[in-house]
Amino acid sequence: MAHKITITGRPIEKIRLVPELMDKTKNPNRVKVFAFELRENGSEGTPKRLPKPSNVTFTVFVNETQLKRSNLDSETLHNIDLVVSGVITLKVKPLVPGHMGIVTLTIAEKAIKRQKEENE
Repeated sequence: MAHKITITGRPIEKIRLVPELMDKTKNPNRVKVFAFELRENGSEGTPKRLPKPSNVTFTVFVNETQLKRSNLDSETLHNIDLVVSGVITLKVKPLVPGHMGIVTLTIAEKAIKRQKEENE
């Protein structure tokens, strides 16, 4: 069973193309796969006697279609606070400079996601 996770934060590195995860054909219409690092700081308000959360750096994998569907641009992604929901992956360790990888299921700008929830 997959371990689902939702993280929030701003990318700490520029987004990069990951050709190792893309279709190996020379098809110019193939979907591009990108990765970026995102640091999650955790919550400051932890219950008494529980340990304080530590900073964790995630490597987030997202494809071009997901970015377009969320109206996000790979060129300006590093300037935006994001909410990323996905599943944890440890199978692509050479491609994960962070503590663990996240395969994106949904991605959205944090302010836009908050607006949608308020409207519902």
